[in-house]
Amino acid sequence: MDVWDQLAVEASQVYLTDGTTAKSPFAGTTIEKLPDKVLLHIFSYLSHKEICRMARVCKRWRLVAYDTRLWKNVSLRPEISGLHVGSLESLLALISVR
Repeated sequence: MDVWDQLAVEASQVYLTDGTTAKSPFAGTTIEKLPDKVLLHIFSYLSHKEICRMARVCKRWRLVAYDTRLWKNVSLRPEISGLHVGSLESLLALISVR
């Protein structure tokens, strides 16, 4: 059993006070099972730069990351948003990905 398998086993267990273990009620619960509405709420706490990174994880996260509710207020000042837009063309390219 490699390290990752061992970590998965440990994460699926609850350690009881008597030293024994029991199966965690959260075993098998993953972020993929969260509804889009919950992911959208989580993403709303991220900066736009971080949202762009999350959009690269998978197709589903990209759809959630490009939800218009996350992009209502975007600052083009890098020190605020973390987004570095060098020209109007690069801004239009970024927008066209949505």
